[in-house]
Amino acid sequence: MTSEDGRLKVEKEKVPAAKARNIESDVIFDQPPEVILNSMLPLYLNSQLLSILFDAQASELSSRMTAMKAATDNAKELKKKLTMIYNKKRQAGITAEISEICAGAMALDEKGDKTSGPALGIFDNSDTVGADFMKELEDGSIPDTPEDPQGPDDRPVIDPYAN
Repeated sequence: MTSEDGRLKVEKEKVPAAKARNIESDVIFDQPPEVILNSMLPLYLNSQLLSILFDAQASELSSRMTAMKAATDNAKELKKKLTMIYNKKRQAGITAEISEICAGAMALDEKGDKTSGPALGIFDNSDTVGADFMKELEDGSIPDTPEDPQGPDDRPVIDPYAN
């Protein structure tokens, strides 16, 4: 790689192939076969033992990884189930509390002052309301004198948390 006028330039150069060495095909051992066997056999046995130990360690680590993956999967599944149970219990508590509040409000409406009369329905208009009013006057269901209005301190208190 060279640079000319601030530009990098790459040129290919041909390199001659390396010559192969001449290796003798006849290997001559200087020692008798018993000596070579006695020196090579412990090395072979040591390498086999080391290979067995490495395989055992790899097997143990693989088993640990498999066990930890199973434990992680079980923990995630348990978390999902417990979250679902918690949310259901929480939802049930909220629903019960809302029901108690609504029941208390309805009880207050039933026990509260009756001077406002019944609520208008979807079929009520000025003709039907007037006719109903005259009927209630004739029946005597409307008192002749107005009742004293109740203040917020005079109303009965309903505890929604009381059993």
